[in-house]
Amino acid sequence: MTKLLEGLNPEQARAVAHTDGPLLILAGAGSGKTKTLTHRIAYLVQEKSIFPSNILAVTFTNKAAQEMRTRLYRLLDDRDMILPYLGTFHSIAVKILRSRISLLNFESSFTIFDSEDQLGLIKQAIKNLGLTSDKLNPSAVKHQISSAKNELVTPEVYRQLASSYFTEVVAKIYPEYQKLLRQNQALDFDDLLVYLVRILEEFPDVLAEYQEQFKYVLVDEYQDTNKVQYRLVSLLAAKHKNICVVGDDWQSIYSWRGADYSNILNFQDDWQDTEIIKLERNYRSTQHILDGAHSVILKNKDRSDKKLYAQAGQGEKIKLSTLYSDKQEASYILDEITRLHGRGVDLNDVAILYRTNAQSRNLEEFFIRYNIPYTIVGGTRFYDRMEVKDALAYLKILVQPKDSVAFRRAISKPSRGVGDKTLAGINSKLEASHADYHDLIKSPEQYGLKARALAGVKQLGLILGKYQSIKSEPLHQVLEEILEMTGLYKFYEDGTSEGHDRVENIKELISVAKSYQDSNLADFLSDIALLTDFDNWDSSQEKVNLMTLHSAKGLEFDTVFLVGMEEGLLPHINSMEEQSDLEEERRLCYVGMTRAKQNLYLTHTHYRTLYGRPMNNRPSRFLDDLDDQLVERVY
Repeated sequence: MTKLLEGLNPEQARAVAHTDGPLLILAGAGSGKTKTLTHRIAYLVQEKSIFPSNILAVTFTNKAAQEMRTRLYRLLDDRDMILPYLGTFHSIAVKILRSRISLLNFESSFTIFDSEDQLGLIKQAIKNLGLTSDKLNPSAVKHQISSAKNELVTPEVYRQLASSYFTEVVAKIYPEYQKLLRQNQALDFDDLLVYLVRILEEFPDVLAEYQEQFKYVLVDEYQDTNKVQYRLVSLLAAKHKNICVVGDDWQSIYSWRGADYSNILNFQDDWQDTEIIKLERNYRSTQHILDGAHSVILKNKDRSDKKLYAQAGQGEKIKLSTLYSDKQEASYILDEITRLHGRGVDLNDVAILYRTNAQSRNLEEFFIRYNIPYTIVGGTRFYDRMEVKDALAYLKILVQPKDSVAFRRAISKPSRGVGDKTLAGINSKLEASHADYHDLIKSPEQYGLKARALAGVKQLGLILGKYQSIKSEPLHQVLEEILEMTGLYKFYEDGTSEGHDRVENIKELISVAKSYQDSNLADFLSDIALLTDFDNWDSSQEKVNLMTLHSAKGLEFDTVFLVGMEEGLLPHINSMEEQSDLEEERRLCYVGMTRAKQNLYLTHTHYRTLYGRPMNNRPSRFLDDLDDQLVERVY
């Protein structure tokens, strides 16, 4: 028996060795799916002599992809081995689009707009169309357009489907927004997959090339795929049909992002002769925790059938507390964490999970008052901080001279005399002459600028022009020199602690750039744009972790407090009318419970202040599902 099968349980070993034909791995929570996936890839390379470039392995987070790479290096004992197509859907899409997007008349140096940039462009589209912006929520428009793209609905089709005042307004904004993206030579997050699918569908020779290349396709978290991801995988795996998907429909909690768990339930209908393997041995939680979670999920009608068995023994019972108020709830949690910490449980191995972000406020107040260190997981991204985006704007202009969002930031931080009115005039002239911002900074005299604005544009031109002479230097040196010349350090260093923190964040960006061995700015900017909230989460610090249930997916902790187990919170009040929504709330509860390894606490209160008003909610219906033998009532 090959060493790659050693240490695997029988089901895992079957999944690794079954290399040809469609394979569905139903992997319960904590059942070792990452281990199974990495061993399967290593088996293909080592035992089946498959070239790494012929394997497409898709994950949902960069962190998961990096973990798989690390394990593969160890399994194959080859740190020089490269799997070029192991990553998230979006990172793989970027890699392919850089060489293929010219087929859609886009430049290969396209930039990727983040959520804030998208909102700015949507506001610009609303303004261009002369719509009343105070009656429109740009975030709601953005969500609607994103949902359409995830369903592969084009602006033309969306216009035909619009049936309400709001959707009819969005039908006007959607094409204008896409026009502005093209003018900026930018793609938003959703476009990355939509455009890749377009290329594969519209250019058969390109599709044939990638179908031939990807002889083996592996997809993690398949229950979270949406329509465009489903379509992409189906196209690429259609020739060889060596497709392996791993997932758990019980943990599908992202329908609001377009995820369709029926993709995994219907997999065997989509692919003939599918082999189905269930991973039911749990290596994370105790049996009491698993049985409690199982009793909740059993009430869902639309689900697969499996039962998890703990390798860690029965463990302690689930602790259920009925408390008077949210303040008593916070005090009780604080006391329990202090007690557990005294018994040797690290604070970083403790998590408090809640349904809505607003529930963290009261908890945070208690942690601050009693000097207990904590962190909000899934909070503001490092790369979403204002000063970091300002620094990156200069690099974006170097890579993509049509990026108006980046130019606006670069020209105004620090201020160089170019206000909104002047900028609008510049953009109008650039569009009329089919020029870009590189043309502007080379010959600013042609744009009728006033003295201060002219001097400011010339200064920016000198800064960006100087880059041409240092482009052979390492990326971090290029970034540091540009930031020194722009005066961004002095702009933020205003003598306040906030200003100091902003400067430190800019310096941290330089530290990130040091991890890049060359000065490929496009790759650097793409990688940053695709990072998720959790890719920079440091789990080694001694801090209690606070997060929403949605943010907890994929994580595990020794001790979990699942708070606010009340009707209206979990299940959420907005999810109690439709059966499908209520079933997703059950899956969300299941995910929260199965994050715990040893200790699981469930709390609910008689009285809670939330959103500025008092609430008196009944205990969650999910608590009624728990067998009394699994529960220890503490309060």
